[in-house]
Amino acid sequence: MEQLLAAVNRAYGLNADQIKPLHSVWRITSPKGLFILKKMNCSPERLYWLQQQLSQLAAAGFHSLVPVLPTGNDEPFIVFQNQLFIVTPWQSGNNPLFNNLNHLKKAAEFWGKLHSVAQHLTPSSDEPVRNHLADFKTKSRFLENLLTKLNSQKEPNRIDRAILKWGEYYLKQASLSMDYLQGQGYERWLQTAQRGFCHNDPAPRNIIIQNKNWFLIDFELSGTNLFLDEYALLIGRVLRANQWNPALVAPLSEVYVEQRSAAWDELRFLPGLLCFPRSFWRFCCQRFTEGLEWTEKHYQSRLWEITQQEEPQRLKFLQHWFGELTGK
Repeated sequence: MEQLLAAVNRAYGLNADQIKPLHSVWRITSPKGLFILKKMNCSPERLYWLQQQLSQLAAAGFHSLVPVLPTGNDEPFIVFQNQLFIVTPWQSGNNPLFNNLNHLKKAAEFWGKLHSVAQHLTPSSDEPVRNHLADFKTKSRFLENLLTKLNSQKEPNRIDRAILKWGEYYLKQASLSMDYLQGQGYERWLQTAQRGFCHNDPAPRNIIIQNKNWFLIDFELSGTNLFLDEYALLIGRVLRANQWNPALVAPLSEVYVEQRSAAWDELRFLPGLLCFPRSFWRFCCQRFTEGLEWTEKHYQSRLWEITQQEEPQRLKFLQHWFGELTGK
């Protein structure tokens, strides 16, 4: 730890005398203030890109992103024991509540402003545009093949039987999602869809409220993305935090569109993006392809959360758009 602190002091000239672990980061105490040191699991090129994007957004007037501190050589990172680390100023404050309507409207406004500014900047990235329609087709084939495999087992265990029980139900949702996107001309829209800098993790823990000002932290997942994708991710998290209350979508979308008027036409794809059964697909991947060291009890508990705790509320929400959906 002392060697790491010494490396930080050499690179940034902070004269720091204390470094303490704090969850997945370290807090550094210096005569110049408090700072956060974070290990980044990405390439140097990604961090140069991040430095450029944050600088451009600040120059364009968006000052709500906590900056990455440059080293004395104007590098966005240091290398210590073959790992990359960044330093950012410590931002004190509180996190928003995703069950507070005022906070939710502020979140929609915040991301609307970010996207409105980012749409005028050069993305500076060769990342391909993510085609959710093609992605959903691939994920659906995975589920279909998994169900076929489980059906062929002579003695499937309790969790496998539960997956078989719910599999066709969720595949129907996947089919509706893809049919909807296809019918709305999703792939045609992709050719001209607006994209740019996105944080890609719009969670309350990544937002700091300080004196009524909002600041976004932790850019490890940031990248060039479709603005609609990030907004759909935000709405999905809001809905899960509020028992899939359908009354939230309209007021939040109105606030978002006030900041980014081009989004109004894009929002027609929102039902298709939210209908795909991501949680069930993710659970199946975790169990059969990721080799997680979960106990059977943990797998069973997680599947119960998805199918019994969340799905009844989620189904009622989806029926506002897809009346033909029926319960299990």
